[in-house]
Amino acid sequence: MLYNIAGLWIDFEGDNEYFKKRCISFLSDDSETRPEKIDMKISFEIIDYIEKPDASVLLDNGSTIISERKGPEPGYYIYARNLEPGGGKPEKPSLIESNTTWDNINIKFTLNDQLRSMVDEDKMKTWIQHMSFYEMGIPFRFMLLLKNGIQIHCSSIEYEGKGFIFSAPSGTGKSTHVRLWRELFGDKVTIINEDRPAIRYINNIPMICGTPWSGTSDNFTNRIVPLSNIIMLQQAPANSIERLDFSRALQLLMPRCFLPYFDSELMQKGIDTLERLIRDVPVYLLKCLPNYEAVELVRKCL
Repeated sequence: MLYNIAGLWIDFEGDNEYFKKRCISFLSDDSETRPEKIDMKISFEIIDYIEKPDASVLLDNGSTIISERKGPEPGYYIYARNLEPGGGKPEKPSLIESNTTWDNINIKFTLNDQLRSMVDEDKMKTWIQHMSFYEMGIPFRFMLLLKNGIQIHCSSIEYEGKGFIFSAPSGTGKSTHVRLWRELFGDKVTIINEDRPAIRYINNIPMICGTPWSGTSDNFTNRIVPLSNIIMLQQAPANSIERLDFSRALQLLMPRCFLPYFDSELMQKGIDTLERLIRDVPVYLLKCLPNYEAVELVRKCL
């Protein structure tokens, strides 16, 4: 099945009803629009056994290992243990296999006899489909870097034809601020993605692109609009806003980006896009309370 996400064509193959339901607004059902070139191919399967790759480790955070695949078909492995909260349950490992350009992806999850004997098989398959969908977001964000794009942890909206992103560390109030915009301006505000939109240069214009990966929120739309402003949020006892210079904007925004620190070349692609973005799009720091006055301050300023 063919999907268009952030202006990129993704061919998905596999039995994953959660993915299909989640991505239905991105589905291309018109054979006449099928492009000559597919940007990314993803296949998904459930198998009985997954072995941890014996390969050179690039990153190991305890639950996930990224390693380098060498040989005639170089690429990467992403091996995840997928432990459920609470402990005391067996690992349910998964494996993502990718080529070097992150556009040919195979995702495997295990469902072995041990797991079948301990849990309801249908519930486990549902859980696997859910988890695999979110794991698909990992190679997508890396492939995006090679397509003049970057994924930023932020809430994003469209207001009167212009795109805005609000970024900050988790728990600072991004979703609250977006909710206030919706309450004040109603249908004039469209939520593009409340957690992980794609920012991508299309025809040399920076655009906010909706994606189906939106964290714990279901708030996302298949929408692409010009990015007008970037607002960094900071909790404060009073409302104020200031435009940031390049250095300060980079310092605040870079930690909010999903970057591949294990790959120097791909990392440089991300930094180049981010620096270009900061030069092209005004970046502001909004110190604020969670109130309507903060929203009005942003609106009047921008």
